[in-house]
Amino acid sequence: MKKLLGLLTILFAMHTVQAQDFDKVKTNLLLGKIDDAKSDYDKILAKKANLVGTPAAYYWKSKIYSAYHKDPVKNPNAYNESKKALDEYIKAEPSLQLAKDNGQEPFFDIYIKCFKSGVDSFNVKAWKGAAEYFASVVKYSDIIFTQGWASSKQKFDTTAIIYAGYSNQNAGNLDETIFYYKKLVDNKVATPELLDVYRYLLIQLTERKDKVQFDTYLAMSVAAYPNESWEEYNT
Repeated sequence: MKKLLGLLTILFAMHTVQAQDFDKVKTNLLLGKIDDAKSDYDKILAKKANLVGTPAAYYWKSKIYSAYHKDPVKNPNAYNESKKALDEYIKAEPSLQLAKDNGQEPFFDIYIKCFKSGVDSFNVKAWKGAAEYFASVVKYSDIIFTQGWASSKQKFDTTAIIYAGYSNQNAGNLDETIFYYKKLVDNKVATPELLDVYRYLLIQLTERKDKVQFDTYLAMSVAAYPNESWEEYNT
């Protein structure tokens, strides 16, 4: 137990030191001095190579390029840089403590950008692109809602999951389609428009001869839409 507490103390101390290394970056971002923040960031990493690849380095890079993304005409690659850094940050610090302490702007910026691009792709029936965008939307929205960062207190983004399911279905991505549709059914999302989602899921489970899951999801379908006829699926 003492060894564990000692390790946690060391890790916390390292986290604090890393965060302090980027204090100038933080201050300049708060003042809206993005170029100065980027310059300071580059100087810090050049001076302290041990910070490269740390959660703090990834987080502050995502913040810098998220700020640059506010002017996508002037900074066309800012979104890609912010997203790459944020994806690395999420892997490097699962607790997301830096984001909790210093702001979640990159999460929202990428979520919004992916959602818009996903809808644009969906509307022109570019299903593969739409599926990829909405996979990111669901990923980031799950983090946002799980952490309670959104003004809405819902558990997940229902619209994003529906878009992700439809996009993957039209793109021919069967496993991904089933994954998203299961997520809707598991969470008892049942509107008149989603009846076909329940039917589609049962058909695919029948095709896969997965009786255990079929029975489970048939029961959930009956509970969600008690006035529908489900006997033909059972047969």
